[in-house]
Amino acid sequence: MRSIQYLLNEAESNDFKLIVGDKDLTLVNEKISGHKRAKAISFDVFDKQQRVEEILKADIVISMLPANLHFKVAQDCVKYGKNLVTASYVSDEIKSLDSEAKQKGVLLLNEIGLDPGIDHMSAKKMIDQVELNGGKIIGFESFTGGLVAPESDDNPWNYKFTWNPRNVVLAGQGGAAKFIKDGKYKYIPYNKLFRRTQIIDIEGFGKFEGYPNRDSLKYREVYGIEDIPTIYRGTLRKVGFCRAWNMLVILGMTDDTFLASLVPIFLGFGFVIAKPAMEHFPPFLLMGLRFTFAASILIWWFPIPRGFLKKIFIVSFIANTLQYGITYTGLNMIDASAAVLLVQMEVIFGVIFAYFMLKEKPTARSLIGIGIAFIGIYILTGSPNLEGKFIGAALTVTGAGIWALGQVLVKPLSKEINPLALVAWLALFSGPILIILSAIIDGNTINYLKNAKFDHWIIAIYIGFIMQPITYGCFYYVLKNLCR
Repeated sequence: MRSIQYLLNEAESNDFKLIVGDKDLTLVNEKISGHKRAKAISFDVFDKQQRVEEILKADIVISMLPANLHFKVAQDCVKYGKNLVTASYVSDEIKSLDSEAKQKGVLLLNEIGLDPGIDHMSAKKMIDQVELNGGKIIGFESFTGGLVAPESDDNPWNYKFTWNPRNVVLAGQGGAAKFIKDGKYKYIPYNKLFRRTQIIDIEGFGKFEGYPNRDSLKYREVYGIEDIPTIYRGTLRKVGFCRAWNMLVILGMTDDTFLASLVPIFLGFGFVIAKPAMEHFPPFLLMGLRFTFAASILIWWFPIPRGFLKKIFIVSFIANTLQYGITYTGLNMIDASAAVLLVQMEVIFGVIFAYFMLKEKPTARSLIGIGIAFIGIYILTGSPNLEGKFIGAALTVTGAGIWALGQVLVKPLSKEINPLALVAWLALFSGPILIILSAIIDGNTINYLKNAKFDHWIIAIYIGFIMQPITYGCFYYVLKNLCR
């Protein structure tokens, strides 16, 4: 990383020392190459004790973490009076620390890389220069792009990753691109972004194509040009890139829609085949096997999430142990069509819990979509027969509510722990507890296991070794990356 090398080059003449941390200590040692002014450490940002200890040692913290992890570091920096620098956009979370940071005299310097960063500084320099010379800014357009040097341009895309590959793929998502052109506000949705390009001819380098970069409007105040009729911040790519990339957008290959679609597919199939398995396995035992199997293949691949075990246990008890025990007990007492319809109450409960606990207000479009989905499910499943099955229906609806509560509680964890690691540790806590509960409630656990038929074991293996890791691995991944 060039920033590390730059700091090492400046360390001697400016009399400072550099501590470089990464989970991969070997990688850090390669970066500092034994420099006498540098120290390599193995660093886990999720280890709160270590994070605080290292921040306290520093005069200034440079965070090159993924953007969603900056807030945790920023909170500690503000708390302990340490300045922070990042290259990422200012998030709403970081912005919420502004007042406290100013009160404590702490610098939170963001958007100070290439783009955003150098573009801001060059833009403000030119704007100030024009105004100092008595001029007036009537329009502002800038384009930036991490482009490939001509001598290294050796692939059909005419592009190479110069930053987080995932962020390249997700570029343009997260809301419509916004700018103002000749006094008219423009909003370009993601599905049209790579079709709304313009050709930029740069003398000596040829033609490029530019597309709108996020929200340009918010920089009017930052740049001190609030009344300007035109402001447009764009991204540059070689000609042909946007047209080709747009095909990937059309095919749905640039977002997590496919992963999200796997969740109802695998979960729905497991929901259906679980019912025959419960003709032999009691619900608590079947769910206990499910989570125990999942944990047995995943737990070895991930370190202990120190600092989060208490939270994981609580979430595991609510979202896995309690919820699945109740839901599948109810499922065992009602028809599959009724169960499919009642389980969809998870969505309604989820929206309610998210609104009150996470302050997430659903859009009108989301509410309409939920309503249409419910109508569709009702049409497909038919009017459910719940006569004489009130207890089963009540248990299923209660389970849906508990599941929704569990997922609202798991959302903060999903941002801090690897999705499959979260699946593994949640399963490890809940599996044995469910098996013990089954032994207490149902008895004869050993006999159930000994007398299970081949098809019963196939179902248990599917929901434990296949469905649980894939379904919830994808779900927590999407929860982490899309639901911010």
